[in-house]
Amino acid sequence: MGFLSSTVEKEIDEVLWGSIHIPFIRKGFEHIEKELMDIANNILASQGVKVIRTIAMPGWGDTIQILERHGFGERILLSYVTLFSVSNLLTSGYIDTKSSIFNESDENYNDYLIETISKINSQSRDELRERLDNYYANKTLIARAITQIEQNIAYGLVFKGDNYLEIPGRAFLEVHHLANDGNKDLIKDVIIDTFMYLTNKAKEVGYETLWHEVRDVNLLKHYEQLELKFEPCYRYILRVE
Repeated sequence: MGFLSSTVEKEIDEVLWGSIHIPFIRKGFEHIEKELMDIANNILASQGVKVIRTIAMPGWGDTIQILERHGFGERILLSYVTLFSVSNLLTSGYIDTKSSIFNESDENYNDYLIETISKINSQSRDELRERLDNYYANKTLIARAITQIEQNIAYGLVFKGDNYLEIPGRAFLEVHHLANDGNKDLIKDVIIDTFMYLTNKAKEVGYETLWHEVRDVNLLKHYEQLELKFEPCYRYILRVE
């Protein structure tokens, strides 16, 4: 009739956090909504959880309304997300790159990719190497790219989802950049070049749908030329009494 998963996560500043996934309720059994939510919240509270979080988007049916009905009154904008058809995007032709996309055949490419991601995301090199090694071992990495235009550099990855996130023909595309000179046009170029290069790579190996997330709202304007439809993604929070 319905399903709702919950998880005890970790302590942050001596406060234990938990999370729930969006509830799935079979049509005709909407009356169990309150029972599902109450059970999940009570179980987390019994484990000492003081703050429960989840994410939701306007396109996920009535998920936002369900969360708000059950006390998730705090909302934080996390990012903007698009799920787009590769073929539809590429029908207008490939945007010629203005950048230097480093040659993957270089034997030092993986080390340079790790170094680039570490600089941009402030992550440890050991963690990044483990992440990439897992991609390679599980054959979930579809494409990768490092792009540089003058002092602006970006990296991008296309990868398959794990377990329940894997849907045939769909993959995840991430692009992040480091702007060393702040030139808006060059920032746009390095992002779009990486994005389009990887989109083409995904198409070459048969991926038709890509999921892409933009966490810095200020960067959305750089995607306008692509005419993609972005949707806000929110974190909702419930503080347990």
